[in-house]
Amino acid sequence: MISNKRIPDSINQWNIEYDPYGFSKEETWLEAAELTEDILQLQHIYADGPVLDVGWYNGIYRAVVVMDKDWENPIETFESTSINKITAALYLWLSKYENGA
Repeated sequence: MISNKRIPDSINQWNIEYDPYGFSKEETWLEAAELTEDILQLQHIYADGPVLDVGWYNGIYRAVVVMDKDWENPIETFESTSINKITAALYLWLSKYENGA
């Protein structure tokens, strides 16, 4: 059950593949990650749809949107040391890519 009130309704278009820090439950999910490399991964419900991925790499948060498993060439990338900016980008992408691409 989704209890994080910041998550848009478009979350229904996504499968939560990796969420050890409570993205679906807590608005403070990214703070709980404590600068770990693998933080969150969401896969679109369409098999050929995008993947949203968030991690901590070399002292900065990095969020990406990947199509066709092409991790070397994400279609969107956002990097910041700000938890608020990274989460804002992710919530925006949930809606932007709700129809797949």
